[in-house]
Amino acid sequence: MTALGAAGVTAAVALGTGGCGAEIPAQLAAAPASGVAGRVGPIAIRNLFVLGSGPDGVLAAGASAPVYLNMVDSPARTETDNSVGDVERRTGGDTLVAVASPQATSGRLIGGPIQVPDGVNVKVGPDAKIVLDGLRRPLSPADMVEVTLRFTTAGWRTFRVPVLPQNTFWESYSPAPAAG
Repeated sequence: MTALGAAGVTAAVALGTGGCGAEIPAQLAAAPASGVAGRVGPIAIRNLFVLGSGPDGVLAAGASAPVYLNMVDSPARTETDNSVGDVERRTGGDTLVAVASPQATSGRLIGGPIQVPDGVNVKVGPDAKIVLDGLRRPLSPADMVEVTLRFTTAGWRTFRVPVLPQNTFWESYSPAPAAG
């Protein structure tokens, strides 16, 4: 092997192993974005998931399941140029008014409808505010659950959402409070 070839191999090995292991910060090693993303009209839905119970993540039939997500009313509706080129903030936003799933007898929004102001990231969690009650069957991690979100203006959409175990990252998130 020539000196140039050996140098190339050495450089490739160094580049290929430079990112392995201990130098990755803990918060990046276990990415929390395990849910699904999509849109309901101008509302961006991010990291939508159902939280299982405890480390094994199994929710029994009849139990309640918390739903977590982030919502942002589209920035495209938030800022516009007026006639002289200034940026103006539009007012408005939307409101999440209902949640439903064929895997549950009912859905509820704890504390009432959830406001989603224009351009603001609304994080639902770590306290449960969206709950599916009366699960029709047991749910385990890796199961997919249909969840329908309905907004006042944007309309509705059904998402296929993963069930995630209440593991290290999600352990601070609340289980669903009992229906009452």
